Amino acid sequence: MSKQHRNGDSSTSITSGGSSTEASQDGTGVDNSLLLGGLGAVGSTVAKGIMELTSSGATMPWAIFEFTGAGGNSATAEVPPSEFATTAVGMFSTIDTEGDGYVSEEDIDAAMSNPDLSVQQAAALATLKSLRTELEELSNDELGDENDGITLADLQEYQRTGNVPQELRDRVEGQYGWRKGRIQGASTELFANGLPNPDAIRQGSLGDCWFLAAAGSVAAQNPQAIADMIADNGDGTYTVSFPNGTSATVNAPTNAELAVGATSGSDGMWITVLEKAFANIENDGDETWAQNHIDDASQPSRGTDVFSSTGDSDQDALALTGTGTTHNKLSSAFQDGRAVNALIGKVPLVGSSRDEGLPTAHIYSVTGYDPETQTVTIRNPWGRTEWADENGNPRDGTDDGVFTMTLEEFDDMFTSVSYAEGAPTSARD
Repeated sequence: MSKQHRNGDSSTSITSGGSSTEASQDGTGVDNSLLLGGLGAVGSTVAKGIMELTSSGATMPWAIFEFTGAGGNSATAEVPPSEFATTAVGMFSTIDTEGDGYVSEEDIDAAMSNPDLSVQQAAALATLKSLRTELEELSNDELGDENDGITLADLQEYQRTGNVPQELRDRVEGQYGWRKGRIQGASTELFANGLPNPDAIRQGSLGDCWFLAAAGSVAAQNPQAIADMIADNGDGTYTVSFPNGTSATVNAPTNAELAVGATSGSDGMWITVLEKAFANIENDGDETWAQNHIDDASQPSRGTDVFSSTGDSDQDALALTGTGTTHNKLSSAFQDGRAVNALIGKVPLVGSSRDEGLPTAHIYSVTGYDPETQTVTIRNPWGRTEWADENGNPRDGTDDGVFTMTLEEFDDMFTSVSYAEGAPTSARD
């Protein structure tokens, strides 16, 4: 299907879907000599206008451009089709398990555990999961609200330029590329570099910062304790025994789970295995994808409970706690090797705004405390986005998610702190 733009006797036809191309001198991402060659002055003007109207940077989501000038001369440029769209259309019947023509939330979740999906298929599935409600609105093929799921017509409509907002297309292509990169960057070994490195943790699109922050706090203090929690059964499964006494045996993470959940990248699969195991414990027999059960905002103590040998935590609201008490509790926790999480709550009436570069309504690992200098070391489980100066730059010069601040600054910036009451057993050996 093509969309026609007319200006006098000149017309422009834009057809199909696409992805990135090399940027040309005017930033449209298209070789202008190919597009404009053979067109009269009027046709050239129209072509230039269309490019300015429909392009945004170097990403051009169209496959075929045809420009026709007043004299009947034309030029056609072909751009590779969108890998996301091609992959999603190609796998539609695979994930439409009921064969009803709709890919529902349940269909997507069922496919998340499929170990046979390729990197491209898994990245496309993860993108469908994240943007399902937007994509199912693309074609008017349902009675009433477009809420039964994504249809083949929706995906085919995505491939047509005219009816898809550029903002949505940018989000889809950006998410697909990001998720594909997460899969490709993940090691298939459990511990690829010996003991786990807490700085390798990268939160995915699940809202489980509370879990990842506690895991990172333990790994920073005693990486052997994390390694001791996971047993490789040698058959493609892993048994995880958490310090709080719960355990689960899970299959190796699938490509789709790497695309959506947490990853420790080239450091190994250890954080994804931990996340999957805890999700299966929380799942409690529900048939939906287990990781959905940890995709929620929670208190920092929920994470430290898991990594506490007693199963309990001590949580303080910093506004009601003196810095002397916080100093003593931090000193004791790090002497014992106990997990510590810290929360920055929502800013009233602002919601998810940031406080000096730090995301609010978010939980961070506390990975160290120096009682002599009274400085706190903190890590964002995103692996980026940290305390910034007045110009928005990381105060320590490197945006790796790790930063330090004084105890007074910590008390002023953060809302609450949670201390695991007991350390992992190996931390005391």
